[in-house]
Amino acid sequence: SPCKNWRAGVLNDFLGTYLTPAKSNFSFQLGTFQGGSATALITQNKKTLFSNDSMMVNNAVASFLNVKDNSGTPYQAVLNMAAAAIKYDIGNAAVPTSKYVIIMIMDGMPSDDEFNHSDENTNIANLKNAVSQVVNVAPGYITFNTVLYYPPNHVYQDAEKYLQAMADTGAGLFSEADSQTLPFKIDDHVTVSTGVIDPNNPACQAK
Repeated sequence: SPCKNWRAGVLNDFLGTYLTPAKSNFSFQLGTFQGGSATALITQNKKTLFSNDSMMVNNAVASFLNVKDNSGTPYQAVLNMAAAAIKYDIGNAAVPTSKYVIIMIMDGMPSDDEFNHSDENTNIANLKNAVSQVVNVAPGYITFNTVLYYPPNHVYQDAEKYLQAMADTGAGLFSEADSQTLPFKIDDHVTVSTGVIDPNNPACQAK
């Protein structure tokens, strides 16, 4: 994809800030999705995990660059991968619950059957329910943020509605990005959870 270098630039800019010894309390997971599946790029013993090892994370970025972009945007596969990584991390944590910031960067409508009904309201309701299941893995400790990127002069109005609804449900932010414009700083386009269960926060309400 002609947008691949843009995505890599965004990732490297973000990691250059946070993947440092001074910020060793930050760990990362990176995944790709296409066709009907999502692939975690940071794994160990077939487990999807977070890492602050610079070599492991940078190798994941290199793997991303080598993945050929194909059609399909399987939203549910992304959500499943994020939930699996967080569950594994919580189950193996030696410290109190971490705060998790999920950032879904994509360029199209969902290709999953459950989000492709003829009725848009049904699709959005299903997406909100799916995001709720992810953030409720650790209520009050997870935010779900979305970024829609596109070539100049392209507008995906339906995708905007879907990604906005997902971010709202996950107590996160929705952003748009022109993929020929740098910089796009990830940390300016996300929210971080408080670590407190707020019954008025959509991310803490079971659906």
